[in-house]
Amino acid sequence: MRVLSGHYLENPGWPDGEFDNGNNQSLVIRIDFDQASFLFTGDMEETALETLIDKYAETRMLDVDFYEVGHHGSHNGTTAELLEAMSPKAAVISMGPAAIEERWTAWAYGHPRSDVVTLLAGAVSDQRATAAKVKVAQRVKRFAEIDMTRAVYATGWDGDVVVRARTDGTYSVELAR
Repeated sequence: MRVLSGHYLENPGWPDGEFDNGNNQSLVIRIDFDQASFLFTGDMEETALETLIDKYAETRMLDVDFYEVGHHGSHNGTTAELLEAMSPKAAVISMGPAAIEERWTAWAYGHPRSDVVTLLAGAVSDQRATAAKVKVAQRVKRFAEIDMTRAVYATGWDGDVVVRARTDGTYSVELAR
């Protein structure tokens, strides 16, 4: 397990307000299990993600098999540049179901955003064992249903998502709806 980023003591050159945004101080953790690798970016947003990508640009530290999607699939928690640095087989989004229409929920924040889900679907190399109809946010409190065939999973769609990786890099996914 490696910590790739964490709390910055000084502003690394971010615009006003970005340094004080606690999301940008999220821990970024990479876990390697022999040939299987995972990346967790917490709630980091675009500005901090750019810094992370620049820091590891000449390495393969961001190139992982599995991505725990940043900031619940929000519009600013995953970028095309990050996904390009990763080349993931599969991605998992931690978020609530869109059906719970209350404050502090995926519905209220618009998680996961359709543009991020589209980026993820285009970036992951594997497919789901079974296609699913899933709800993605067009904006806060506005969702549309799409067909998901790629290896993008979410707790709000699939219930518990258990990824079992093996040392040879192969894996299985169990869903508990």
